[in-house]
Amino acid sequence: MIVEILQEINASGIDYVSWKNNHLLESSLAGKRDVDLYVPANHRWQFNVILKQNFWIELDNKFIRYPWITHYYKLHSDGTVFHLHVYYKVVTGESRLKEYEFPWGKFFIDNREMNENRVWILNKEAQSYIYVVRHLLKGASYQSRKVYKRELASYDDEFALVDRNLSFENLNQPFDITKYIPKSGLLNNTIRLPSIFTALKFKCNLYLYRRKFIPLIWQRFLYLFYRVIKYLTACLRSLAFRSV
Repeated sequence: MIVEILQEINASGIDYVSWKNNHLLESSLAGKRDVDLYVPANHRWQFNVILKQNFWIELDNKFIRYPWITHYYKLHSDGTVFHLHVYYKVVTGESRLKEYEFPWGKFFIDNREMNENRVWILNKEAQSYIYVVRHLLKGASYQSRKVYKRELASYDDEFALVDRNLSFENLNQPFDITKYIPKSGLLNNTIRLPSIFTALKFKCNLYLYRRKFIPLIWQRFLYLFYRVIKYLTACLRSLAFRSV
């Protein structure tokens, strides 16, 4: 299902690349999780037309929304729900916040390669570079570090996919990250959270790429509100079940 629509997209001259979580790509293509897809913003209209012609449905979370990011779903006859997590710009950052917007789309397209499933993915060096950027950004606040720590095992598998590469000598880096490597927590076989001071310094040096401050505060509030609502709903359902 997903491979077929990506082949049609590619044949239509639309650029795309699966840019993260490629260690889980086989599961994603089987409909067990989402595919993280970057599509250049100037291809957005044509991309939307093709997906809607193929009966994919565009949906977004009621509370948690990010600029330039959307979700497409399609239900297969066997009940499998396929999911495309589409980024029209390179938006990333802290877990649940994604407060940075990087002008690195050309870097993505220039550093992609087609894998054995005929899907465009970032090459290993570019994947590793983006991995380090995301790793440092997720380690710069208490709340983000707490969430990220619970997910380290999966991120370690993603790092293993790119052979734990931390050498970017042959890569035209959009932003030099070499000096942040020593205290990144990535030098051993198992990853650790980065030094908080290193992560904060990294974030400060990327300040120009940060999205507007006020919308970020509002988005964090909405996310906390969403979490509270989910928790209260679960409690009420549990009480209702016990009273039956």
